[in-house]
Amino acid sequence: MTVTPDKVEIFMPPHTIANKVTVGGPNAVSAQNLDRTDKQIVANLGAQYVDGVTEDLKMLDRALAKLEGSSASPAEDLQAFHDIVHEVRAMGGTFEYDLISSIGDQLYRMVDKFETAGPEQVDAIRAHLAGMQMVIKEKLQGDGGATGQALKAGLQKVYAKFS
Repeated sequence: MTVTPDKVEIFMPPHTIANKVTVGGPNAVSAQNLDRTDKQIVANLGAQYVDGVTEDLKMLDRALAKLEGSSASPAEDLQAFHDIVHEVRAMGGTFEYDLISSIGDQLYRMVDKFETAGPEQVDAIRAHLAGMQMVIKEKLQGDGGATGQALKAGLQKVYAKFS
């Protein structure tokens, strides 16, 4: 059996986005307007980022405490720490906390090399975590200036011991 419709109706959806975008003029989509919008978003969400990363650093503190303790599953504890660091390192640069991203990335790569977390590894982790906490506490944005660069250089020496 073949069904043949009596009447076919074609609907053309409106281009609602195209209707909202102006071509030319002060509100047109341009690289300059997109940049201004990005800066407004970052400025509005910057305080939320600091609050969020502060909570993430507390989570890392708790995960480090588990690594230091006598756990029944040290490999799982190390992996859990590694997973949290993976998340923390991602957004720093977006909110002008480049050091959070670079220290976090270095910590992530270092922990990735660890099979266990003995006292030397825990001390290296602790140094990186303390560095990230200092960046937030002191509001070291961008490269952190002389203080940030000294911090980064010191942590690179710690990292080099495990490379």
